[in-house]
Amino acid sequence: ILGGVPAGVDKCRKLREYLVVLRAEVEVARSALTEERFADAAEACERAERSVDPEACSGLFASLAETKATALLSRGLAREAANALDPALDLEPHSVPLLLLRSRARRRLGNHHGALSDLSVLQSVDPAAPGVFQAMQKIARLILESKDPSIRAESAKIRMGFDPYSVLERGPS
Repeated sequence: ILGGVPAGVDKCRKLREYLVVLRAEVEVARSALTEERFADAAEACERAERSVDPEACSGLFASLAETKATALLSRGLAREAANALDPALDLEPHSVPLLLLRSRARRRLGNHHGALSDLSVLQSVDPAAPGVFQAMQKIARLILESKDPSIRAESAKIRMGFDPYSVLERGPS
């Protein structure tokens, strides 16, 4: 008993204070994202992430990573967005929003194989996930229309077992 208050009550009070502060940071991040204040959103997410144990709160950590990555992508920081999603996907490897977001970031970086890899995982987890087929078609077009031989259709077939023509339901022109 500390000053007439049982130690358990003090722990609960501190936990409540911690949760109030954490909730406020999450709200700041979400509001900033909605208001298109992307730098503020990313910074609020970073503050909240520092006070969260990712393994104990993987869902919250994943949500923060999604908000942060969305803000970073909106600022044109695709590499940072992909990097922000990696630890969250380690904990939540089948998260539809995280996989879609990292696929977008990788596509913007020109990492078409990485983007397809994320979409392949997503398709195996949730074949009906909205936007997956369209995203695969978009990447297939990029591969087929590319003059860069490293990302051409044959490269994709060999490295990924992925045939961009079959996704587009057409043959080579």
